[in-house]
Amino acid sequence: MAFIEKVFQEGSFLDDLINVATSNGWTKVKRFQKAGYPLAILKNSGMDETLYRFGIAEHTIIKNAEGAMYGLVQIASWDIAKKDLSYKFNTEEDKAEFIKDAKLRYSKNLDRSCFYVYMIEKDPAFKDGTATAVAYDSFTKILIDVEVSKTDILMKNGNPSIDYTSANTDVMMSPFVKITLRNPNLEGVDVKTNWWPDSLVRVTGQVDKDRVVLLIQADNTPAFENNVVPVTPLYMGKIESYAKDDQIGDALWAGTAFDTGAENSSHAFDFNDKKPYRNVNDSLPILKTYPKSPGNGIDNVIIKRSRLGARYQAHYIAWNVAPNEMPPDRKGVNGGQYPLAWQSHDNDEYKYQFNPSVYSGRVHTSRAYIVHPDEGVRGFLPHMVLLSPLGLLNGDKLKVRKNTCPDTFDIYRFYNVDAISPITKKPATPYRPAGLGIYEKSM
Repeated sequence: MAFIEKVFQEGSFLDDLINVATSNGWTKVKRFQKAGYPLAILKNSGMDETLYRFGIAEHTIIKNAEGAMYGLVQIASWDIAKKDLSYKFNTEEDKAEFIKDAKLRYSKNLDRSCFYVYMIEKDPAFKDGTATAVAYDSFTKILIDVEVSKTDILMKNGNPSIDYTSANTDVMMSPFVKITLRNPNLEGVDVKTNWWPDSLVRVTGQVDKDRVVLLIQADNTPAFENNVVPVTPLYMGKIESYAKDDQIGDALWAGTAFDTGAENSSHAFDFNDKKPYRNVNDSLPILKTYPKSPGNGIDNVIIKRSRLGARYQAHYIAWNVAPNEMPPDRKGVNGGQYPLAWQSHDNDEYKYQFNPSVYSGRVHTSRAYIVHPDEGVRGFLPHMVLLSPLGLLNGDKLKVRKNTCPDTFDIYRFYNVDAISPITKKPATPYRPAGLGIYEKSM
């Protein structure tokens, strides 16, 4: 078990994140790459200016001490006009040439602003250290889906289609969670170029052999306003279940910067809106539907299996908290609902001192309970507590009593989270935003 306070370079961020996990009891299972080319290009026999998107994803599978497996992915993509293509896809040799080129393009075209995380139950068919080329009609899905390890092209009346019959669906892949560290749609021509492979990413949290509880923030100096580079949480691993025989209670949830609109939209995002920010259908494996209430990991928590075995259903976070409508409204004079928008002297929130209590002199905290609408309370998330964010500053230490004779305490570090996540947005939490305390040490 280790409390983490580190900075990673963007260019090696995912490798460094994986190294933190494997240095604290997790195991690296394998690493492989998956390159994608568009099915549409096989339909177009001409040599024109039409642009086609190509890409390659690098996957790393890791598992915790109890064998629960998680995949972490980053994607590189690029566009090429049909007339400029130098490779074909008719033979395995053609595909090998494409893979070779894709590998060379990976570092230069890598989207360092985001990464993806998913859960699986079985080791996918990809071999460690290999790369595979597949056709796609859904770009992001095909690159991330590890149930589909190859694609066969069927021709019917001269029209190609993708045959997925060789897919290994018993890998049981969860919906994947897209974690964006900064809004990619910033205003200004040159602003996108001010993050580089050697730009630093701050990572803080707790890692042990069973779970990872981290807060991640890219360099916010180039864009420190409008919540475009938020503090982003990531939880993957085991929950503490109230049933002693519960061995399938692994969880996955995270946060994301607003990435579906302009900078002003990022500032004005409504954390009270119960409409899901991510459409879970966009992140399901290609051959899975999970038709009723699958989790997406951003608007809710994905739990590996229910008590009777249903996979990847949406769960929610419950904690002991005041009513959500209790003043103040946690909204800045400029309309922003994220903490930096209302934590200043010109907002009503600055005048409230909800913490600590004037009666007990204590900050009142709560465990983060995992709840399902039908099953009830499943358990709680270890190494963290939730509390009102009013009256506290990032880095404040919370002293939580464990025993009275002799006196022993757990020390938690307080942080505000301003990304879109299950602890900042309705309906995943009963009060938004939840202040987060991460376990540091015992004394």
